[in-house]
Amino acid sequence: MKIRNGFVSNSSSSSFIIAMDGSKEGTEIDITLKVDFSKYGRVIKTKEELDQNYVRHYGCPDIKELLEEGDWIAGQYAKALKAIGEGKIIIMGSFSDDSYDDPIESFLCNMGIPKDCSEVEIIHNEGGY
Repeated sequence: MKIRNGFVSNSSSSSFIIAMDGSKEGTEIDITLKVDFSKYGRVIKTKEELDQNYVRHYGCPDIKELLEEGDWIAGQYAKALKAIGEGKIIIMGSFSDDSYDDPIESFLCNMGIPKDCSEVEIIHNEGGY
């Protein structure tokens, strides 16, 4: 938990002081985050749920009209539909850095989902900045 005294700005930086084992060579550490993506979005298991979520997310009256709007939407939809056909689940959601009580969400908003994460296939990842 961060406690700040005095003037607090909307700065994106913070300071730190740490102590490390001096007998080890180097100053690098491994940090592992466990993320439950369902906390940040909707879990989708069927084509019908996918259609409903795409229509809701993009504010279009129906899925057919939405897919005619652009190749990039149709492309990501096709990838999501293929994944469902392979037995995978889809999660559509977003991250915010305004979440002061969830540092993992702020981290993912600023850094994005790691591209080398072997446990997920990134169908669409739009950064906030």
